[in-house]
Amino acid sequence: MKIFKKYAELYDLLNKDKDYEGEARQISKTLQKYGIINGASVLNLGCGTGKHDHILAKRGYKTTGVDMSQEMVDIALNPLVKGGVGDSHFLQGDIRSIDLNKKFDAVISMFHVMSYQNTNEDVEAGFKTAFNHLVEGGVFLFDCWYGPAVLSEKPENRERIVENDELKVVRIATPELKEKENVVVVNYDFKVIEKDKGETIEFREKHNMRYFFIPEVKFFMKNCGFDVISVESNGWNLEVVGKKV
Repeated sequence: MKIFKKYAELYDLLNKDKDYEGEARQISKTLQKYGIINGASVLNLGCGTGKHDHILAKRGYKTTGVDMSQEMVDIALNPLVKGGVGDSHFLQGDIRSIDLNKKFDAVISMFHVMSYQNTNEDVEAGFKTAFNHLVEGGVFLFDCWYGPAVLSEKPENRERIVENDELKVVRIATPELKEKENVVVVNYDFKVIEKDKGETIEFREKHNMRYFFIPEVKFFMKNCGFDVISVESNGWNLEVVGKKV
């Protein structure tokens, strides 16, 4: 996924208003509901810059984050980001094929990482990675785009402007709905302005996002050895919890 090379540099700025604390609190609440308490080991597939991992580690979990982008992992490993608090580890890897030769009490995959798995083969590979890294009775928590909401609330063009002391970033999202493929192709046009130099960099990225329907999620999960114990939708977001059996 070369698209994330430049994106990694801007990722945290673009998501500076994201409520990581609230999301990590909800993740913790869900895990505890199914017996994954503080002190448990958690593998995060598609960890990005590690924000969820750091917060969960501070809450007492032993976290390991995996991301395709080495640039994202480098940010997560930065001592200034990590803060030296909690037990968190990060490494680069493909969630479809990585094998850490280790079992975890829980596997999570948030921020719609599973929607980047566009083919059936990629979806099953990601689910099998989760299964293979779980202890018996371990819990798999992930979210993805929810098909009925995507089709009823069609994707629209959006503009986002964020800035800090050094940069101003303008991002324009132009989505294309491909109903036959259950995919939304989101074209991102970026304009990055370096304030001190007055220089402007422009580039484009394409993110292919698969949306899912509940019956197919249950089918994939069952095929990979999971019992689906919870499925909840909220707008475009579908949250799924499975247990390794």
